[in-house]
Amino acid sequence: MERNFDEVIADMLIQLANIETRREAEDRRMEAFDGRMRAFDKRLELTIKRMVKIETRLEQGEKRMELFDERLKQSIESQNEINKYFLDYIKKNPIK
Repeated sequence: MERNFDEVIADMLIQLANIETRREAEDRRMEAFDGRMRAFDKRLELTIKRMVKIETRLEQGEKRMELFDERLKQSIESQNEINKYFLDYIKKNPIK
């Protein structure tokens, strides 16, 4: 069996070209994937920043509500004292 080395070399070059073409295609796909991952990372970072801002606003709102609750409690206590005063006054001075 005699081999034609030109044919063997030609086949090897064709296979090598196919391998290189597939590798280049894979490289392009990986570059595209890397681009998508960078975009995803940026979106994730922006989302985290937004969540931190929202959390800060919620905490500020909670602080304001605590202050409001404290003032409301003081107002209710004050109103209770006024009501108690008037009830005591009415009890001591009945209407004739």
